[in-house]
Amino acid sequence: MVDGCKFDEGCQALIQSAGIGKLAPNILLLGYKTNWEVCEREEVKEYFNCLHQALDNYLAIVILRTKDPLDCSYILGGLEENICTSPRDIPNFPKGSSSDGFENILEVEPTDPEVSSARHSNPEEIIVTATKKGNKIVFGGKGSVTKENHEDVHGVYRGPDGSEKPRDIVLSPFQTKKETGVIDVWWLYDDGGLTLLLPYIIQTRKNWSQCRLRVFVLGNKKTEIEMEHRGMASLLSKFRIDYSDLTVIPDIRRKAEESTMSLFETLIKDFRGDPDKCDDPETMITDSELMCLKEKTNRHLRIRELLLENSRKSNLIAM
Repeated sequence: MVDGCKFDEGCQALIQSAGIGKLAPNILLLGYKTNWEVCEREEVKEYFNCLHQALDNYLAIVILRTKDPLDCSYILGGLEENICTSPRDIPNFPKGSSSDGFENILEVEPTDPEVSSARHSNPEEIIVTATKKGNKIVFGGKGSVTKENHEDVHGVYRGPDGSEKPRDIVLSPFQTKKETGVIDVWWLYDDGGLTLLLPYIIQTRKNWSQCRLRVFVLGNKKTEIEMEHRGMASLLSKFRIDYSDLTVIPDIRRKAEESTMSLFETLIKDFRGDPDKCDDPETMITDSELMCLKEKTNRHLRIRELLLENSRKSNLIAM
């Protein structure tokens, strides 16, 4: 954990310090910044700095965007733990005239044969009793808490208003089992297979095992669509990836619709201008940049149109 620094500085510190040698992670997972249009420009710069730092350190980048935010603070206030603040709060604490000398002197005996045998003979029982040995409190022994008063041992989830929440509360879309569904993979570039590997791993999990896997790839020439389809099918078969549909998109270079172009212009309106006449020139988009990236911009806008056309109702999209 890194504390007391800005977001991009913390990200850089974690990238440089995480792992040892060959055991260092090679993927950076970030959440999609949904408020990029209205937040402070400094926050946008920090977010992009994290992306550049990951690329500079040769890390793959995964950006997760969900329909509902992963911030569950509006559902869950926190975890209230039942912690004994005094030796007198411990169940079956040995009676005595005073608790002097016992504060902050606790000893746990995990190898107690009575505790071990009780735990294995009845997994529904949790040993929480305490006995007195000299100036110490030793947890273990023959006492136990059964399933009926199991609630007294575990934490309790509570909402922001203090109301108790069920333990099986769903805090993420990845926790619910999908009876039917679709996972779409848009393989836009040859990135080493990470875009295809992650959805395949997710599909092997119990909650997503009933979902169909569809693969979309971009075609280079209309006259070679059938050849590219056979080549891609052969590649997926070699990887032993079980897919339900394979689609080759032939018209990616076609000009985007006027409505899509208008939406794009609206999104970047507040970021247009002369960098020399603003306080934060790094976040401004110049006319020369738009002209230089015109073809790439049109390509991404066309991909948006294709996503809305083919994957609007999909449960998970990887691209």
